[in-house]
Amino acid sequence: MTGPREDGAPDPEADGTGPELGSPAPVRGFADHWEHLRAEFALLDHALQEVARRSRAPLPGEERSRDEERSRGEERSDADAGTGGRASALAELRALADERVAATPVQVRLPLARLSTAAALTPWEVTLVVLCLGVELDPRYGRLCGLLQGDPARGRPGTLLALDLLGGGIAERAAGRSALRPTGSLVGAGVLRLLPDPHGGPGQSLALTEHVLDLLLGRPAPQYPWLRTAAPGPAGAADEPDELGPVLGALARAAAGLVRTGAWGNGPADDRLVACLHGAPDSELRDAADRIAARLGTGLVVLDLGAVDRALRPPAEAVREAALVARMEPAVLLVLLPGPGPAGVAGHPAGAEPSTADLDGAVRDLAAVLDTTGRLTLVAAPQPLVPPAATVTPWVNVAVARARPGDLARRWQAELTAAGLTVDTAGVASLASRFRVGPADIGRVVAGAAASARLLARPAGLADVEAAARDGSGATLGTAVRRVRSALTWDDLVLPADQRGQLGELADAVRSRSRVLSDWGFGDRNPRGRGIAALFSGPPGTGKTLAAEIIAAQLGLDLLAVDLSAAVSKYIGETEKNLSRVFATAAETDGLLFFDEADALFGKRSEVKDAHDRYANIEISYLLSRIEAHDGVVVLATNLERHLDEAFLRRLAFSVKFPFPGAAERQRIWRVQIPPGAPLEPLVDWDLLASFPIAGGSIRGAVLHAAYRAAAASRPIGTVGLLAGLRRELEKLGRVAGPGDFGPYWPEVARVSAEGCRAGVR
Repeated sequence: MTGPREDGAPDPEADGTGPELGSPAPVRGFADHWEHLRAEFALLDHALQEVARRSRAPLPGEERSRDEERSRGEERSDADAGTGGRASALAELRALADERVAATPVQVRLPLARLSTAAALTPWEVTLVVLCLGVELDPRYGRLCGLLQGDPARGRPGTLLALDLLGGGIAERAAGRSALRPTGSLVGAGVLRLLPDPHGGPGQSLALTEHVLDLLLGRPAPQYPWLRTAAPGPAGAADEPDELGPVLGALARAAAGLVRTGAWGNGPADDRLVACLHGAPDSELRDAADRIAARLGTGLVVLDLGAVDRALRPPAEAVREAALVARMEPAVLLVLLPGPGPAGVAGHPAGAEPSTADLDGAVRDLAAVLDTTGRLTLVAAPQPLVPPAATVTPWVNVAVARARPGDLARRWQAELTAAGLTVDTAGVASLASRFRVGPADIGRVVAGAAASARLLARPAGLADVEAAARDGSGATLGTAVRRVRSALTWDDLVLPADQRGQLGELADAVRSRSRVLSDWGFGDRNPRGRGIAALFSGPPGTGKTLAAEIIAAQLGLDLLAVDLSAAVSKYIGETEKNLSRVFATAAETDGLLFFDEADALFGKRSEVKDAHDRYANIEISYLLSRIEAHDGVVVLATNLERHLDEAFLRRLAFSVKFPFPGAAERQRIWRVQIPPGAPLEPLVDWDLLASFPIAGGSIRGAVLHAAYRAAAASRPIGTVGLLAGLRRELEKLGRVAGPGDFGPYWPEVARVSAEGCRAGVR
């Protein structure tokens, strides 16, 4: 079998010696990647012919006569005598192909040549890569692999066929076999992968890895869920090293030194570096990596180990593939270690939080691969990392400072201006202080806001950007957190002036905390946490949850309500794990974290009498530390303030007591509960309704009951319907209302209630 000759390469079958050497004609470079591949397939065909001759395996169309069989011994000696000449001819063809690659202009992209350089492939390894590519493109190569291996079902090359392509003696084949090991120069470098025998046999087959196949097919840089690339930025376009901060600046200067000296992954291990970035949210760690790569003028290859599916790809194999992509670009490799969230650890269920063993295993896999294939590698981790003792490549831990509101505001302003959106200075400052959008994600949020506005055929404004910021941060909600979005305003909440004032102070503190903590320096005096915690206490139905919803709505945030049934577990240690995921979710999600019935979690610690008491106290102590370290806004609501641990109360920035409403407040609540668009009778006895001592939650239930009844009867809401709803609410509270309570309205209330009962059973 021979390949096409459109490229003008000499036919190796013409005279068995290859092209004439020493020709004065200049070597012509390749016009494009496809011409280069055609020449490589011609070399592959020549190599396969040699394998067939040595093995005496007939090619398609060849027949062997009985006389030829009888003279097989003589032919073998003749073939052995000619092996040296044919090997020399193949080497000459390879040298000519390499010369043409060298003569190809730099603007012509030759992916196979890039791969060969990045992975330091030998001529035999290049031929093997081309064979694996041929199997993917041309069924003839698959059939030939089956014939040469004595099994038509084996349509991919195995290790023995690969060694037959290499030829040579035992020593050469042993060296070639090492290259095919999981840690060798082909499989270990992420060029090829080993596939099990399809029939369950002991042998393995070779195939190209996904990204190498994409590269050789001329596809763009890989963009998988677990591996993606970012285009290189112009050198020097990023911040100067000193402007990156002392630690990141030093790292950028060290990386620039590696580039200048040429030690970009191909030198000794001392010239390589793994920098572990920690101390900030993932989005800010990614931004730090972006800035370092931009400073070097290179791209960024991002490997998300938490998104790797172990069933399809072992983590070590994913690291090898990503490292090879980074060398071919060339680019800085950024590895995101598994963390809490829906992706979880590879092989773990959604929402699972990685254990210490999971993280240690990921670090071991990473260190083992980067010792042989790495260059400058950045690792975004939840904490400082210690590599295994046998690691050769140096590892350094780099603490990344949280982005200051002023820096975020400038980033918001730059992205808004680039997108053609006009937002005043106060609005930009509000975006920077309220939303936990990292610098690397601000551009994505602004682009989403502009796209949404275009769909509605109107200019984008601050409200669109706020909505995009909220939507863009909601992908990591777990089962224990429920998102609540409300359009309520302060007018929907009825409270005495003092409590209303305290709630306003809480909202103002959230709006201005960035200025106070960062710009004014108060945060440096309290490094344990930059968050705001508040307690809402009072009888049931007095508006605690409603107040939390209104504050979140007024701040443009989502309310993240914690589902205690999903967070609390009877098993020791499980509650802490669930709550760790809750706080991790809130740390990466823009929202106000709300614990209703907080006394169930934040109760008083007790004297230790048994193991249950000890673990209960550990749980409370854990919550104390998480509340104090949380950077966001937390609101606790309880009906039983006296049951809360005093240590929680000391850590609260605000404590608002919701009183039971008086008659004046109750009348306002009755009026507020009826929307302006609802049909209402002109004369409603508000005084009688307000005379019943019930809380706002019961009033809301009574109004809804009356509205459903009025809608079913196609009539407006009136006093009788509201009293009938009130009667049902009183019954839920264990109070029986009768004629003495409703006065002259009782006959109508009783009749309406009876009609409702009869209607319900029809």
